[in-house]
Amino acid sequence: MAALVVVVLLVVVGGVILLTQSGGDDEVELTEAQLRDALVTAGDVGDGFTAEPSSEDDESDDFDRDEIDASEECIDLYEQYAELEEQGGPRVEAGVTLEDDENVQVEQNLSQGAEFGLDELRQLVDTCPEIAFDDGEQAGAIRFEIVDDIVEVGDESVTLRLEVDIESPVSITVATLGVLWVRDGTHASVNVSGAIDSDTFEAEEPDEGLLRDVVERADERLIEVIDEA
Repeated sequence: MAALVVVVLLVVVGGVILLTQSGGDDEVELTEAQLRDALVTAGDVGDGFTAEPSSEDDESDDFDRDEIDASEECIDLYEQYAELEEQGGPRVEAGVTLEDDENVQVEQNLSQGAEFGLDELRQLVDTCPEIAFDDGEQAGAIRFEIVDDIVEVGDESVTLRLEVDIESPVSITVATLGVLWVRDGTHASVNVSGAIDSDTFEAEEPDEGLLRDVVERADERLIEVIDEA
């Protein structure tokens, strides 16, 4: 995957790696173990799904502004966020990725204690609704859109659609739909991608019903952990 795509996924969809905020009178401080207890399980998501804990990549991709075609304001904003991600992430975080045999993927992230909130996400999407990339190996475009909420959850929330359109070396378009929300100082995200045909690389639209069900269950589990803290 192109370095830029990786950076974008970390900043936007990877959820709460950057999109968290520290402090606040209403924050219930949780440990990493408590965040792990709040993660959804394969049983919460549905039949056919298997889960693997999310892990950090030891090698980060560099952000190269020469690889993208976007406004200077957009590029500067991504460079700022990428630099801040390198300097330090959340105080605690936990995540899980679940996938079925049709390549439908569900990703959940939880964290506390970094610097950015949902307002920064809105600014990012408003400034950079679409960027083109070409790193010599892959070329295409990434599009972002904040869409109507599909579920009411947490103290505040945002529903985000991200579409990655790769034109070369193969043609494939993959869409991800995600909900990012705040609950008593914990920032949470659940993202769902559609099924991908392994032969044709055609991808289906993300299942809104699946996303809604997983978000509701994820918030229930988070509330349970917060109440016990």
